[in-house]
Amino acid sequence: MLVLIEGNISASKSTVCDGLNGTKYPEPLEKENPWLPLFYEDPKRNGTFMQLYTLFYRYKQWKLAQARSAMYPDEIQLLDRSLFFDACFALVNHEIGNISDREFELYMMAHETLQEQIYFPNVCLWLRVRPEICLERLKARSRSCEVGVTLDSLERLEDAYGRVMRTLRCKCPVVEIDAEQSREDVLHD
Repeated sequence: MLVLIEGNISASKSTVCDGLNGTKYPEPLEKENPWLPLFYEDPKRNGTFMQLYTLFYRYKQWKLAQARSAMYPDEIQLLDRSLFFDACFALVNHEIGNISDREFELYMMAHETLQEQIYFPNVCLWLRVRPEICLERLKARSRSCEVGVTLDSLERLEDAYGRVMRTLRCKCPVVEIDAEQSREDVLHD
């Protein structure tokens, strides 16, 4: 079973993944993504490279989870963010000028090509958190790579998530979870 856990930055995706039983496929942070710190240093120069890196990383993870799900159908595969929603970040980077029109077209071509080669999840857990709360959590966890994240970019991401989620709802069940509550209540839901 493929379970996708999605939500804005700092919506508690990793916390939920860690609290559930299953094989976990975490999103690429600083250690796994050499482009992330470079992106935060110079977003206009490195935005496209960072987005393409995460796109291919998430595609590879999805293919691994998909294969494992086929081999072990009783096991749960937990994906902390996915290829489907990677486009939200590319869209926001395009809107704020970090990715040019031509680069965005290239990214979307790659995204659509890869998305056609994967199955939809069995279910998507959408962790809902207001952008203001996400920003507070970002500041509290103080990851060096996230220093440049603004409330505006979190609001734009939330909007982009809503647009992509409308499409995903036509392909698989989406369960919305209030992730502003305690960790225990989120995991219970």
